[in-house]
Amino acid sequence: MRKISMILFALLISCSVLGGCRSVSDVPVSGTEDTTAIPPETDPTPEEPEVPPIDVNTVIGKTEYALVAADPSGGQTILSRAQTNLGNLCADAYRSAADADAAIVCAAEIGGGIAPGDITIADVFGVLPVESDLITVRATGAAILDCLEIAYRHLPAANPEYAHVSGLTLVLDLNTPSPVQTDKAGKIVGISGKRRVQNVQIGGTALVEDNTYTITFSQSVTGQIADVFKDAAAVTDAVVSNRAAMITYISDGLSGAVREEYKNPFGDRRIGVIPLGQAELPNASGSLPQVYLTTDNTISRREYVSCAITVHDPTGVYSDVYDAESTVKIRGNSTSVGKKAPYNIKFSEKMELLGLGKGKKWCLLANLYDKTQLRNTIAYSFAQTIGINYTSNSCFAEVYLNGEYCGLYQICEPIDVSKTKVDIDTENNEYLMELEPYRGYSNPSCIVTPTINLILGYNEPETPSAEQRTWLKNFMTDAENALLSGDYDRVKTYVDVDSFARCYIVQELFKNIDYLLSSTRFYIKDNKLYEGPVWDFDLSSGNCSKSYYPAYNNVDTSGLSYEGLQCVGLFNQYLFQYEEFRALVRDLYVEYQPIIANLYRDNELGPNQIDSLVAAHREGIDRNNSLWTTKTGYSLYEHRPVDGTYDGEIAYLKDWLEKRNAWLYAYYCSDQ
Repeated sequence: MRKISMILFALLISCSVLGGCRSVSDVPVSGTEDTTAIPPETDPTPEEPEVPPIDVNTVIGKTEYALVAADPSGGQTILSRAQTNLGNLCADAYRSAADADAAIVCAAEIGGGIAPGDITIADVFGVLPVESDLITVRATGAAILDCLEIAYRHLPAANPEYAHVSGLTLVLDLNTPSPVQTDKAGKIVGISGKRRVQNVQIGGTALVEDNTYTITFSQSVTGQIADVFKDAAAVTDAVVSNRAAMITYISDGLSGAVREEYKNPFGDRRIGVIPLGQAELPNASGSLPQVYLTTDNTISRREYVSCAITVHDPTGVYSDVYDAESTVKIRGNSTSVGKKAPYNIKFSEKMELLGLGKGKKWCLLANLYDKTQLRNTIAYSFAQTIGINYTSNSCFAEVYLNGEYCGLYQICEPIDVSKTKVDIDTENNEYLMELEPYRGYSNPSCIVTPTINLILGYNEPETPSAEQRTWLKNFMTDAENALLSGDYDRVKTYVDVDSFARCYIVQELFKNIDYLLSSTRFYIKDNKLYEGPVWDFDLSSGNCSKSYYPAYNNVDTSGLSYEGLQCVGLFNQYLFQYEEFRALVRDLYVEYQPIIANLYRDNELGPNQIDSLVAAHREGIDRNNSLWTTKTGYSLYEHRPVDGTYDGEIAYLKDWLEKRNAWLYAYYCSDQ
């Protein structure tokens, strides 16, 4: 502790000492200088004590958790939209140093985060790149309210003045316009009207506007916030720098160990947010996005019905979306009859949603038949990683229907045609098609391929013209004849073999039961047939009933579902007759081994994807499982519960994928 004390002495020694109370307007704020003349009788160069050098590599503590300035999953800065554990830590340090009722620190003051492990002086300097004195004032509750209104006036948009707080809790109603009034230059000229900052408490007691409280902030706080307190009396006896406050708080206040109280990267809910289109603070878990569906209509599979939709990101990384003119319907085929209904939603116009892209249509996948909730997510992620074009982006969210919690869902881009989805020109003989078990299964019209006799429903265009149908029939005749020709170069004239090889690896690795039945897409672009994008993996990776799918589970032979080939039908049965295609699949499978292994175990690519997803979303997963238990099956298609626990289902999935990969590698790559 002596070394840390000497460092603090070095940090503090150059700070001026204040006597009694003075107005905060006398304290330089936001880069201004105190130009008060020095009286002639005052020695301008008093002798200063010797300042020891600072070793920035000195360890002042440890943290068990990442202290973040950016979203740990996506990397986007969140300090200027929502609280983080790092912002809370800084504010707590300021309040502790001043022994004040409350403290604030603005997003613009905070730099990068701190990784788990040792915390050094250099880490603190990185968090607080500008060293500034702390200022503590006596302020009225009304002034504190004004300060908070200024800090949050731009939400849900980002704002460098976003205030992380200590000693305070509050609720922000985003449905209330900011009462902060500005002129054309953006300068604040007044605050009037209904407040969006509500239910403010200091020390657990409701803030009273006429009462006086002590509040601490740094000299580098933005000028418009500092102006609120310009007439307040400063009460600090000695100026402490923001860096010194942070070092002292970590080393002494926390006894050198940042633990449970700062575990959540998104803070401890000091700042609650009422989303756009909602009337009250949501009862949601953790940092998961929330989707609110509000309708007076009965939602069915038959047609879309009107619905107001709110999408809220509690981390503040992404802005709220609210559309009162949206529509909703139940989606899917076998999943549409599940107790946990999946939905298709349609906004009145294209919306930028949670960093997934911009679109009008979105899917809310229930994943009811997959007790891990992860099979679709990891399959899509794997497909994107190995370069399958147009694979849907997705993320997890909690869904509410008319205020009632429905569970954990996967918000997903639908497979559709656009510049940001399947990029084809449907006006110029380019098509998106879907395998169907029978005519009219999912699409109103279809083509039966001339030679192989596959039923391909038209996704886009939904109703081709007579000329388009003729062109497509002629193209498919030529493509299928090429597949049967024995001439691989001729095959490559009509078929993009690379897309078929990559899609085959995804489908076969996960052993997707639906591959030969439905949800399998093909598209024609630039006069070539492509396979993809991939879709629908909830019944895959061993998640299939032995009684309903005996062949899949090798019931009459080994009884091991991870053995055997599942996806060598359709066009693949003809492609695999060519040694060149088999070699392509083999070489790609060898190349992808580190990526495949990283699905279920840690390797040179980092922590495995399954454990990482569980760790990131466990709170939401457990909340879902309290409503949709893992102890029972919800359809005759899925496998029986492993042991009734979520952890048992995860262990089963990881073990199944590892054994599946080993079996496929031996089958295709044993000579490697």
